[in-house]
Amino acid sequence: MRAAAPSGAQRGAALGYMASRIFIFIFIFLYIRPLSAQVTLSVEADSSPEYLSALGQLFDTVHRIAPDDLRGEGPLLRVMPDGAVHTDGDVHLSAQDLALAETAKRLFSLYHVLGGQAGERALLLQRTRNGLFLAREGMPGSLSRAANAAMSSALQSIAAADSSLPPAAREWLPQLAASVERPGLPPPPYPVAHIVRNQRTMITLSGPGIARAGSDPILAGPPGSRINIIRSETGRLLADALFPDTVNDGFAKLYLYPAGDRLTPLASFDVSVGTAGGGRTEASADKNSGSAGNAVLLLPPGATRAHAGGQIRAANDVGLFALRVSQPGTLSIRSQGSSDVTAQLMDGRGNPVASSDDNGEGYNFGIHTQVSPGKYMLAVRHCCGGGGDYQIDTVLTPK
Repeated sequence: MRAAAPSGAQRGAALGYMASRIFIFIFIFLYIRPLSAQVTLSVEADSSPEYLSALGQLFDTVHRIAPDDLRGEGPLLRVMPDGAVHTDGDVHLSAQDLALAETAKRLFSLYHVLGGQAGERALLLQRTRNGLFLAREGMPGSLSRAANAAMSSALQSIAAADSSLPPAAREWLPQLAASVERPGLPPPPYPVAHIVRNQRTMITLSGPGIARAGSDPILAGPPGSRINIIRSETGRLLADALFPDTVNDGFAKLYLYPAGDRLTPLASFDVSVGTAGGGRTEASADKNSGSAGNAVLLLPPGATRAHAGGQIRAANDVGLFALRVSQPGTLSIRSQGSSDVTAQLMDGRGNPVASSDDNGEGYNFGIHTQVSPGKYMLAVRHCCGGGGDYQIDTVLTPK
């Protein structure tokens, strides 16, 4: 039996249904798909100097702990994300326990530099006869026979509980954990661009959403930020961004809007917000905080001795000091005080010359290196995201 041909009304209804489905598909393609399209953001300078510095400090401690240092009968250490260390009762901490606490503090410091939020749970560590017990407070723990494997596991545990991590950082983090666990493995470059507060930063955006934004797009950041688009070409946008102190440390987003429409973003870009960590221009000597974007002139041209004070006001703050070496010789730089500070000496191009953590008295740093005439920059940080005052003594012994 032959089926009856569809009537004109039926054909019209079918065509109308198809047209509606096509319209929905086009709507999804044009207005929803751009937000998930592959887009990239980069900055003009090194986007993660703080990350590399914090990672180097972690490497410095974790690789100095031998497997035999993890076995024994030690107290339970509670290392807080802010760097505080607690124990049950008034117990004496051995050199091995102090090294473990220091490593855990530096792990939290590294995670803070990445922009992550470690929450309020402590990291629990205890030496046992079978190895190192490690756990996040309130969560199951495990035994490790090597400090690097323990810190790698702890890093992934901290990240697993952090809902603020953007997808790019979450997918990348296992690579970082692998470099912590395997000595000699090159650290992976951080995939999230870093925006320094109170410092004008040039950014470059690329992706299909930029072309759809038109000739006069809008780029918006966190409340209080100022972003000026310098040039917008097909698939590429150049802008400068300035984030004030009111923008908190951590992750933030930049949103790209078409001209005349601030309700429908075409693309979003994840950024990590923090304080300054690299070399800056010299300014007046009453400034001693890297977050202000200035450097104290510590050693003037022709001088052979100098003294200066500094203060770490907040986590990830950096004190920057300029040195002008007029003749070749041996440069000695030492800190004094109760603050656990580290230092890195760089030449005029930002290349590392020397670094120090606990080479001085107590937790103070001590740098002793040969130098040639030229400009140098000293960056001083707290080892573990804390704060405090410190003093610096500098002596140049000519050849």
